[in-house]
Amino acid sequence: MSPHSPVLLALHLPLVCAVLALAAQPAWAQPQGKPPAAVARWVAELMGGCSKAGGRPAKSPGLVTVADLNADGLPDYVVDASQLNCDGAGSLYAGPTGAEVALFIGRPGGAATKAYNGMAYGATVDATTTPHRVTLNLAGLPCGQANADRLPFSEWKACSRPLRWVAARNAFELGPPAPAGAAR
Repeated sequence: MSPHSPVLLALHLPLVCAVLALAAQPAWAQPQGKPPAAVARWVAELMGGCSKAGGRPAKSPGLVTVADLNADGLPDYVVDASQLNCDGAGSLYAGPTGAEVALFIGRPGGAATKAYNGMAYGATVDATTTPHRVTLNLAGLPCGQANADRLPFSEWKACSRPLRWVAARNAFELGPPAPAGAAR
């Protein structure tokens, strides 16, 4: 099989896309070297799901953001599936509850561990704070609206909630809700 065969190229496409997504980050978000295996696998699964759904993974510069989320000096990774550009299957990973957001905490030696996984309508990273802070855009129940499951989506209350690092659990948890776009 030629190294340029369509089968080999298809097998390597997810890893290439992961690296391209990381390379498109702002200067403060540049990782040292290639992404950790756990992050590359997560991105490859997203890209693979796009292909399986009949879509074509495209350049997705906002898919992975690199920041120091727990002030340990190691790169951490925010993977926001709402930022995946999947030509031909655009709503594959997004729906009424949002899209999946996963946070990976960098470990010594270039490894990473998943420390949060949830649904949101987008994640933003504030690099002006130490540690950098992730805020999720949410709606309905996570915003304190207990009856959201009985209301049309257009009546769901929107909010923003910061994610807070809990070192004792090696995980992030949601902070208190604020009006949409106001959490800091």
